[in-house]
Amino acid sequence: MVQNYLQKLKIQYPFLINWPRYNDLHEEDFKRTYDHKRSDNNKHEYWMDFMTWFYDNKKSYYDADQYKGLDHVVQAAYDGTLPNNKYLWHILSDKDKVEKFMKLYYFSQNISHISAILSNQENGYYVKTCEFVNECLRTFSQFRKDYCKDVSLYNPPGDNTICKELSVFFDRYEHNLYGKLKNHNKMSSLAENPNTAQVRCDLDYSLFYTPFWSMYKTNTSELTVFGTFVFGLFFMAGAYIFLFLLYKFTPLGSIIHPKQRRQVRRMWRNIEREHAEQLYDQDGEGYGYSGPVDENPYENYASSDEDSTYY
Repeated sequence: MVQNYLQKLKIQYPFLINWPRYNDLHEEDFKRTYDHKRSDNNKHEYWMDFMTWFYDNKKSYYDADQYKGLDHVVQAAYDGTLPNNKYLWHILSDKDKVEKFMKLYYFSQNISHISAILSNQENGYYVKTCEFVNECLRTFSQFRKDYCKDVSLYNPPGDNTICKELSVFFDRYEHNLYGKLKNHNKMSSLAENPNTAQVRCDLDYSLFYTPFWSMYKTNTSELTVFGTFVFGLFFMAGAYIFLFLLYKFTPLGSIIHPKQRRQVRRMWRNIEREHAEQLYDQDGEGYGYSGPVDENPYENYASSDEDSTYY
């Protein structure tokens, strides 16, 4: 008797309540029915129906003798000859990858219930649900790297089953889970952290807890109140230093403060006077003059300059 894998998952994850039942598929009408699924979303739903059937009936590369139908379709998937599904055989040939892929699917199917559990830390399934979501996040990161590196998750083809389901998972997590619960400070954005996003599962602190001295809220790039205060102080200090340098060492200071302008001019007059006296002393010593000291010819210049009024 073939073991049904869906029943095993239901026992393993009792907090998931929505388990869509796959339709009966038959090889002779698979392609005909598929061709009628004109929209990408309908094509993807049909492929996920196939994947659910494949998984539940324990289909794998290693027990081909247990096929009950759709042998041709499964073989085509293995061969990579299905439209835009060239990577699907990597998953179908590995039952662990099939199971991980199906968990992404059941995450999306149960997103409302998962969100309700993670919004209440007192829920008895909180930790197990959190661990399930983190497992899905790791699978998303690995599958995207391996199979969808060059495919946009915002608009993947409907018959590229792997990338399309990653796109659905991304949308459900970012908007229906993180978007609603980010203020609880327990999870990070998948858009901002595609390789490291996670949900905090510990129960030591409340959902909204953040240490007072933390600059950022946990798992997010959002500043805390303390972080905002510190960055504000740094900004004001930097602005003050910048304006002080402009005032002290540029003409801007003398324009703003006339007294400062007069002080600058007085400083330059003193420098000129000292320089003139040095020239006079050197001139007298150079010719060996020993007679009475005549009036310093530069004194009148300096005196008249000092008496001038500057505005």
